[in-house]
Amino acid sequence: MFGDVTTPRTIVSLGERRRPLLLLLLLLRLPLGVRNGLLRLGHSYLTRRQYVGQYVRRCLTGFACLAGLEAARRYRLWRVNRRLPQSIRYGTNGLLDFVGYYEVLDPAVLKDHAKALVHPTAGARVYMGGLREENILCSPGGVWGQQQAIIHKFIRSHVDQYLTLLQNTELVLEGADGRVDLLEAVGRYVTHISTSPMGLTFKGGFRWRVMATLFFVVGAFPHIGPLEGIVKFVLRKLMPLLDAERQIGKFVDETETSFVRDLAAQFGRHETIGHLWAIINGSIIPETNMICSILHELAMDPAAQEAVHQMVRQDDMATVTTNEAFEAWVAGKCREHAFFRSTSRIAEESLDVGGYVIPQGADLRIPIDKLNALPGVALTWGFGKRRCPGAQIGKNIIKLTISRIMRRYRIALEDTAWSFKTVVTTFFPFGMAVRCYSRGDASADTYLEPLVEELDEKPQADDASTSPGSDDGELTANVGGTPR
Repeated sequence: MFGDVTTPRTIVSLGERRRPLLLLLLLLRLPLGVRNGLLRLGHSYLTRRQYVGQYVRRCLTGFACLAGLEAARRYRLWRVNRRLPQSIRYGTNGLLDFVGYYEVLDPAVLKDHAKALVHPTAGARVYMGGLREENILCSPGGVWGQQQAIIHKFIRSHVDQYLTLLQNTELVLEGADGRVDLLEAVGRYVTHISTSPMGLTFKGGFRWRVMATLFFVVGAFPHIGPLEGIVKFVLRKLMPLLDAERQIGKFVDETETSFVRDLAAQFGRHETIGHLWAIINGSIIPETNMICSILHELAMDPAAQEAVHQMVRQDDMATVTTNEAFEAWVAGKCREHAFFRSTSRIAEESLDVGGYVIPQGADLRIPIDKLNALPGVALTWGFGKRRCPGAQIGKNIIKLTISRIMRRYRIALEDTAWSFKTVVTTFFPFGMAVRCYSRGDASADTYLEPLVEELDEKPQADDASTSPGSDDGELTANVGGTPR
């Protein structure tokens, strides 16, 4: 019985032992060329298999090292934050980033130490001035004082001119079948209002599509560790190629505007161009995107549009500036849709926050969007010593532009507008397509039908007081300074 069981196993075993020998004899009977090809193929297969194994082991080792570094970073953050008061938090800019910052969570810290937080970090200095680091938004104290004496004087003496220009300049939204890129239309309008008093006019208009793409790149990568160096290099090569850069340079060379000539005489042509870029990056682009963010919200809520229209329909461009209900609504929306979601400062002296000493030179991050959500806080236009010299001009631009559009048009989103939010900013990199209906246009009837019952049930007074309060509190002004 046992022999019957083991015999087949013995035969199989002998067959398996003979198989390599049979394969070798078969290989020897093949032609020489075929035989060599098969041998090379087998050698290549074994070599590739060994290489893949080594590559996989190296990748696993690398991932293990990265995981260890990330675990060390998180442990360090945990240890530091255990000792901090609730008004501040220690963090980093992302994975494997050990260069930390202190995030301010209590606006009282800004109120108590505003004078010590006047020097923006290096990352902000590069981008806000079009890669000119000593611009009015970001320069250190001594240089900033000299620049302030020139630029702020011009702003104070031209406030009425800005308001008059804004009240007398129409905004017409026109396009095929009522389709309009709202970002482009509003952007050109705001650019005209902001640059005309100083004599700067962009031939062919300000190219918002190019600037939006550039800002998309800048907004995506300014705080991502080693990528910042790459972006700086690319922008330094890209900026001289921009038509807007060349036009600004020509304007600096030829203008008779006093403050531009004074800046050029004291700081040179290169830095003066940086100041003008700071005006664009610190005021025109933020105001345009804030207007579009507010209109984007209204375009998705026709009932809210009608409520805003009711607030301003009896006003003209002179009386709307004293419309308190509309002023309160716009102030609340500016806090909610602040373009600069955060800003950063370097502590120019050590700060004692709740018994914890933040060392001199530390990076402080101020989360504008988080703090604006707190009662009585308005940081859309900044805070402290570097408060925006043109904050009221910016508020008037937003208020009167929205008033013009709401009094004359109803708007509806044509396509989904992508709002891109980074740590620093919120903007629409690909524009905002809307369909505009002139009020009184019969073609808007189908647009209005869904509103009738909703407007009858929803009190308009509730919308007028959605965001009470004023933007003129102690913690108001510019995020980084908005020169005009």
